[in-house]
Amino acid sequence: MRRVQQFVEYLVVRCLVCVLQAVPLEQCDTVARFAARLFVDVFRVRHGVVTENLRHAFPELTDWRRRRLMRRMWRHLILMVAEVAHLSRRCHTTNWREKITLVNTDEFLRCLLDDRPTIFVTAHLGNFELAGYVTGLLGFKTYSIGRTLDNPYLDEFLLHFRGTTGQ
Repeated sequence: MRRVQQFVEYLVVRCLVCVLQAVPLEQCDTVARFAARLFVDVFRVRHGVVTENLRHAFPELTDWRRRRLMRRMWRHLILMVAEVAHLSRRCHTTNWREKITLVNTDEFLRCLLDDRPTIFVTAHLGNFELAGYVTGLLGFKTYSIGRTLDNPYLDEFLLHFRGTTGQ
């Protein structure tokens, strides 16, 4: 029964990705805001886990502010998925300079070209998936370290995306 539920979750995410790919990236924020409200207020996706984590991290927040933060978290995650969904179709080795702005380029390239191994540590800020993808576009072999997703279908979907530029 769990496998069926996981497959249904996977299908929902794939449908969401298709919707996001059909919507111009500039308008995905509207979709993300709407979906975040659905996830928090209607379907209560991962509600218990997110609520408990926020209570632990921000015990001073009122229920209203916690709910607002939950919506913002989902909005950010959905926007990140939208960027990833559009990335492989819009950003290639021939046009990445038009789409991506590298910051601290000299230091970044110095680390990547060094003979010693380099570890870049990121958090769930901005779009960390984009960094691995673009680094692969630049011709560097990279590895991501993260926990396996609970849903094996979604985990395979994410691993396939990461592998498209050699990660």
